[in-house]
Amino acid sequence: MGAAGEYLRRACRCRLLNYEKALLTMLSLCTNPREAYKSSRFNKQTKNQWARDDPAFVLLLLLFLMLSSLAFAVALANRGVAQVAALLAYSIAIDFFVAGLLISTLCWWLSNTYLRLDIASTHTIEQKVEWLYAFDVHCNSYFLVYLILYVVQYLLLPVVLLDGYLVTALANSLYLAAVAAYFYSTFRGYEVLPFLEKTERFLFPAIGAVVAFLVLLPFNVNMSSLMMGFYFS
Repeated sequence: MGAAGEYLRRACRCRLLNYEKALLTMLSLCTNPREAYKSSRFNKQTKNQWARDDPAFVLLLLLFLMLSSLAFAVALANRGVAQVAALLAYSIAIDFFVAGLLISTLCWWLSNTYLRLDIASTHTIEQKVEWLYAFDVHCNSYFLVYLILYVVQYLLLPVVLLDGYLVTALANSLYLAAVAAYFYSTFRGYEVLPFLEKTERFLFPAIGAVVAFLVLLPFNVNMSSLMMGFYFS
């Protein structure tokens, strides 16, 4: 809790955070996710923790989510200020934080319980995945989801909300890409930890996304229409 408490305290001092490094990390996640996680090794060497202690990445991501959610609300909903504010709170509090806390905790537990190397066979000091690092991995991965579902999907709204199998294939491909990107980034995040093995198992949910894509397509189930209807109906 000490590291988490310090993390929250630093988040309250916005002007002292390294936003340039956070933006570079976002760029690296788009071009080479494996490279983006190399800073974790540097953190371990210099600060004795895998997780970053600078919440600038999270704050920038929250800002981007707020702006994009507002753009969706303006484009698709005829609502009052209070209703738009409630929509923003839901998309950030539930979609990002609650889901993120659950996924981060699950990945943290799975990696520490089932994926750690046998210490007796490696002759190394016992190490564990920090919960804050698991949350870092979630934030990194969610940024890719943001780019696909909040930016690309927004730009394609006039197309993906139409009818037809080709439109459904395009719309559902966005959600498939978002899930695949999320778990690929998650895999890379845990792969960099030298005391874990079989981290490719974090890719398994992407296989489920492929199956879901193939199942939904013949029934012309458009995920973009479903999600827009859920949020804006």
